[in-house]
Amino acid sequence: MTILNGGAAVVRKRLVRRRRPSARTFRQSGNLGLESCGLQVPVGLAAKSPTLLAVAVEDLCWRLEMDAWRSRRPRPWQLRRRAAWRAERTAFTAREQGLRAVANQELADL
Repeated sequence: MTILNGGAAVVRKRLVRRRRPSARTFRQSGNLGLESCGLQVPVGLAAKSPTLLAVAVEDLCWRLEMDAWRSRRPRPWQLRRRAAWRAERTAFTAREQGLRAVANQELADL
């Protein structure tokens, strides 16, 4: 955008706020999105399998805990708090890998 300012052209850039891509964008109707696993499971299949249903509940709990964890992110100058906050991520990663392994095993057995 160019604005004339007393005969001199001043060029200003427009600041555009862009939304971060969300991991939740892959959901479709009729499918159950397991974000920790990166999978979509048909609702009918999940309803028939108690293991997949348990994985879906654990995935929901994992997502809620991840959202709470992200909201507690300390400021960059709070070094000790930030180190402790980052250490919590390893527990979430281990739980995520466990959920992924159970879901993949159950889907392979079906």
